[in-house]
Amino acid sequence: RLRPLLLLNLLPEDVWVDAGSDTAGGSAAGEEAGRGVWLAEEEETELRALLLARACEASELQQVRKLSASLLARLPPAPLLDDAVDSVRTALAPLLHGGGGGVGVGLAGAGPAEATAGAPSCLAGPLGLFYLCCVVSLHRAAAASVTCELGASLVSAACAEPRDAAAAQLQAGCRDCIARLVCAGVREETAGAG
Repeated sequence: RLRPLLLLNLLPEDVWVDAGSDTAGGSAAGEEAGRGVWLAEEEETELRALLLARACEASELQQVRKLSASLLARLPPAPLLDDAVDSVRTALAPLLHGGGGGVGVGLAGAGPAEATAGAPSCLAGPLGLFYLCCVVSLHRAAAASVTCELGASLVSAACAEPRDAAAAQLQAGCRDCIARLVCAGVREETAGAG
């Protein structure tokens, strides 16, 4: 089950996203396309649905779900970004407001049918933060959007007192996402100065 994903993982970056300004290391070439070099729009949509279904499959191994989420993040993030940000914001709410209950869906999330209709509920909790970490590492515009939408919440959640192991795992994801956002900002500043 992991082998096809590992093969996809070996494909070069320009297969997944265009070389335009939205990518972390993009150039001016291919800005009009907005999609990967070999992916037609319908192929991109189908691949996104397949990867999302694999990431959302509760019975799947954690390594398969994480690799699926990281491959999903290589595609242009616009179709999922707002929903993923909202799902992570919801997962962070108990840490931010000190409420009771769980910390989010995490890696035992919803099935693919629930995830593809509306907000991808499987992209909440730790898996959602992992997805956002991958997205902000690869897409400049997404990094700016996540910083605006979640920056303060990520910092507050990372500094909150952990109540349990699930909260501690979510806080580790927050710290990772903050580090990647800082790196994306530094990369953007260096690209602008050069």
